[in-house]
Amino acid sequence: MTEKQDVAHELRHIVEVDGVPYDTIGAITGTTPEKLRSYVETSPNGFADPADGGLSPDEGARVSVLVAHLSAVKEIPDAERVEGMLAVLTQTFGFPVDALASVIGVEAAVLDDLATTFDDLPATVRTAVALRLSFLVNAINLASPTS
Repeated sequence: MTEKQDVAHELRHIVEVDGVPYDTIGAITGTTPEKLRSYVETSPNGFADPADGGLSPDEGARVSVLVAHLSAVKEIPDAERVEGMLAVLTQTFGFPVDALASVIGVEAAVLDDLATTFDDLPATVRTAVALRLSFLVNAINLASPTS
């Protein structure tokens, strides 16, 4: 996600190669499938005037964020993703590691050593930690005030 993003090109790839329907992208972003198709088919950068059926700046921003994440999801190692979630929960939101471990149902030592041991943990523990941290991050996003 650090390289210049060609959102229209990447969205076309996500739809045509990965098989994610425009309806799904639209349901996530609040953008109609017709606008998404137009976005991909219009100009090289995918933008068209909202008055002509193109994406508004807000829609464009939401689509760009989603496309960036969908494009990068396979590139980020699971260990880094889990470390990132743990950092957000402990550093940004102030969860003490012991409390977080209790909430997700693992020993605090698992979270303390996560950065160095994630790949060495049994698959069931890795899966449980990743899913539960993800669930908690989602819950926080849903409970947080919108800006």
